[in-house]
Amino acid sequence: KVTGPGSATDTALARFDGTTGKLVKSIATATMTDAGGLSLTSTTGLLRLPNMTNTQRDALTAANGMLIYSTTDSKVQAYENGVWGPLSGWGS
Repeated sequence: KVTGPGSATDTALARFDGTTGKLVKSIATATMTDAGGLSLTSTTGLLRLPNMTNTQRDALTAANGMLIYSTTDSKVQAYENGVWGPLSGWGS
């Protein structure tokens, strides 16, 4: 059984074993603001974007500012003004 944070002020992000529900390790701290901002802090963890094909991406109800990793194009993509496009030219 997986349970929530130890308190209302607990900011730890953790990874749990999907079979046993046991804590594997804490990976970062997260702070959310009332305005919806999210700040991640870690010296050992990372942020991984959702990985999906372009077909899966196109099935989303997209909104400006969304980010994904396209497994079809092998690129990080962003949604802006009705169009998905590569975030930059790196990784080509």
